[in-house]
Amino acid sequence: MKRKIPILSALAAGSILLSSCGIIPEEESFYAAPTISNSVFVDYTMSVCAVTDIYQEEVISVKYIPVQTASLNFPINGITYDTFFVSLGETVTEGQLLAQLNMGTLQEDLAACQRNLDACSLQLSQLEDSRSMALKKQQYDGSGWDPSDQQRALNKINQQFDRQKQSIEDQIYLTEFRMTEIDEKMKERQLFAPFDGVVSYVYSPETGDVSSNLKKVINISDSSLSVFRAETKLWDQFDIGSIHTAVVNEREYGVTVIDAAEIGLNTEKRTPGKSGDVYFALNEPVFDLEDNAKGSITIVTVDKKDVKAVPTAAISNINGKDVVYILGDDGLRTFRYVDTGVRNERYVEILDGLEIGDEVIIN
Repeated sequence: MKRKIPILSALAAGSILLSSCGIIPEEESFYAAPTISNSVFVDYTMSVCAVTDIYQEEVISVKYIPVQTASLNFPINGITYDTFFVSLGETVTEGQLLAQLNMGTLQEDLAACQRNLDACSLQLSQLEDSRSMALKKQQYDGSGWDPSDQQRALNKINQQFDRQKQSIEDQIYLTEFRMTEIDEKMKERQLFAPFDGVVSYVYSPETGDVSSNLKKVINISDSSLSVFRAETKLWDQFDIGSIHTAVVNEREYGVTVIDAAEIGLNTEKRTPGKSGDVYFALNEPVFDLEDNAKGSITIVTVDKKDVKAVPTAAISNINGKDVVYILGDDGLRTFRYVDTGVRNERYVEILDGLEIGDEVIIN
């Protein structure tokens, strides 16, 4: 509503009538002075203190951070891709084989070494059996010999078998060394999961593509430690365990506020009125979020029903105290101190200083 209140008015009027006289010519006369009127009005917009609901939302910016993530690539160049054993979103365990390059003859070479190793092991076993039989035979045949001659004969048998044993053990050593070399070459062409987690990226090679030590092939993220982080002055609005919705690229993700210390994150002491970190854990594993993806979380900061309030524009401040301007009994503007509560962009709660129906100036 609007009211026009006069704060200054002046009215002056006069007329001077002069009769004709002998010394004044008849055709000359004085004209009446013009009437002067000046009224000044102040046009106030008024509102009333009334009962209403006060609701306020705040949008908090968040960033997606996998606390533990690994970007895997093959360390050698120029080898064609063979097999990918996992797909996007698949859960993997530490040490699990994820992908491999073309092995060439490495697997056949390794199998051949294993067969040779098995044969050598068998030869060693048979050699010891043969040694035992040869020693027993010598003991039987030389039972009537001089003891020193018998011992020399036994020693000679052991030396013969020791030389054979050494030859076989040398073959085993060389075979195992060769197997180690092959195994290392195979591991260069294989990728293994460094920890339990979820596959968050898998490269899709085209026919004939070859490896490059600069090309990311697979990403593994520990989804149980993946979080959204918010840096906000409203950190005190979030309680540990409270559930919210994070929105990234118009997609919604359920999250829960967590104690960062529980997942090993260093946190600084938070100060009221200053920005502090809040961490939100995903309620379910997520496979399509990129590192540092940005999103938002909307929270309700004010939600009060049926409160006594005035428009926000009616509140002013004098020496740090809230006031409203009203019209006094004389029609002139004056102010009144008020105690205020919650507020949003439209309304401010009045705790004391006004009654329902009281009029206030809002401009």
